[in-house]
Amino acid sequence: VQRLLGRPASTRGAMLRLFAPVALLSAFLNNTPIVATMIPAVNSWSRRIGVAPSKLMIPLSYAAILGGTLTLVGTSTNLVVNGQYRSLTGSEGFSLFAITAVGLPVALAGAAFMWLFFARWLPDQREDAPFANLREFTLEVAVAVGGPLAGKTVEQARLRHLVRVYLVEVEREGQIISPVGPEEMLCGGDRL
Repeated sequence: VQRLLGRPASTRGAMLRLFAPVALLSAFLNNTPIVATMIPAVNSWSRRIGVAPSKLMIPLSYAAILGGTLTLVGTSTNLVVNGQYRSLTGSEGFSLFAITAVGLPVALAGAAFMWLFFARWLPDQREDAPFANLREFTLEVAVAVGGPLAGKTVEQARLRHLVRVYLVEVEREGQIISPVGPEEMLCGGDRL
C-alpha cells in the first residue's frame, strides 16, 4: 500500500490517493472484502504518513461504495435492478459499462465532496480506540449438559487463570451472572 499510495503531503491528498484504487477495484469486485482487506493496510499507511486513521476509514468505505456505481457488477443492487429491468421489458438488460456514464460523474462528485469537506469534518482520533487490536474479540462457549465442566465451579474448571482470556459473564436460563466469582457452579446449558 505504501508504494501504491506514496506519501501525500496532506490529509486531503491521502484521501484522493486512496479513492482511485479502491473505487477502481470496487467497480469489479464486492465492496465488503475490499474494505475488509484494506482496513489494516490503510491503518498502517495512515500512521506512516502521519494522518489519523479516523480521517481515512470513512473515505475508504465511501470510495468502495462510489466505485460500485461504475459498472453493472459493481454492486449487487445494480445486478438486481438489471434483473428487474430484463424481466419487465424482456430486453437483454444493461451491458457491463452501461451505467458508467451516470456512475462516473457520481463517483467524481463524491470524491470532490470528500476532498472539500471530510478533512475538516472527520475526527482526528490518533490514539488507539478500545479493541483496536484485531486479535481482540468476544467468544461465547456453551457448557455441554453432562459434559466435563457441568457441576464444577469456575475455579475447579480452571477458568479463573486463563492466559489472555477473561470470563466476563455466564448466561443461565436467560439470566446474566456478572461478575463471575470463583465459586460459581457451572451448569449444563450455561453460556460462558
